[in-house]
Amino acid sequence: MVQHARVVAQFDHIKANGIPLAWPDSAIPPPELLEVLGPSRPDIICLSVYPKTRPVLINKAAPMFKMGLCRDALPNRVGVDCTFGGTHEFAARKRADNPKLSRAEIFLETVRDRDVVISFDTIPADALRGCLSTGLETVANYRGWQTR
Repeated sequence: MVQHARVVAQFDHIKANGIPLAWPDSAIPPPELLEVLGPSRPDIICLSVYPKTRPVLINKAAPMFKMGLCRDALPNRVGVDCTFGGTHEFAARKRADNPKLSRAEIFLETVRDRDVVISFDTIPADALRGCLSTGLETVANYRGWQTR
């Protein structure tokens, strides 16, 4: 399971249309990403693995809500999250230290270590899960999470 957070003001739009692509404030795309996707900044969706081994701090002044997405519903085009402090560098170090590892192996090790991944494609509303209960056990176990 992966999760994504957005401001509550976007709830109705996401419920109707899914998660749109965007570029995180102040993030700078690495040259390798621009080389593959073109010179303009690519829009992405940042996702975090659930359950997480470390917290992800989101600096938004507005109330937020979280959505869940089963791994089988992930879009085909995913990548290492170059916007989350040190993740892209971790993958580059892995590659330099272990040149025999495949790109897939480096990707999996990076996701396991950093708990984050990005999607280059929108995520449809019918793939999302939302928690209808505020009980900590319900939220922690994704029990009671439903589609729209």
